Amino acid sequence: MLIFGLQDKLGIFHFSGYVGLFLLLVEFVLCSDVFLLANHVGFARAGSNPAVHVFFKFLLFLFNF
Repeated sequence: MLIFGLQDKLGIFHFSGYVGLFLLLVEFVLCSDVFLLANHVGFARAGSNPAVHVFFKFLLFLFNF
């Protein structure tokens, strides 16, 4: 109920599908082998951190996608 109330107040209910698709795209780019820039600059790949996946799953749940 809190999530639906938040969506109504923010007016994002109609755009939740688009936000969900965008978040899936961002998660794919950050957590896949396609994202090689982090390896070149010396940082660990984002896919090796499970907290990144959990964060994006929470955002997807928040926007009901």
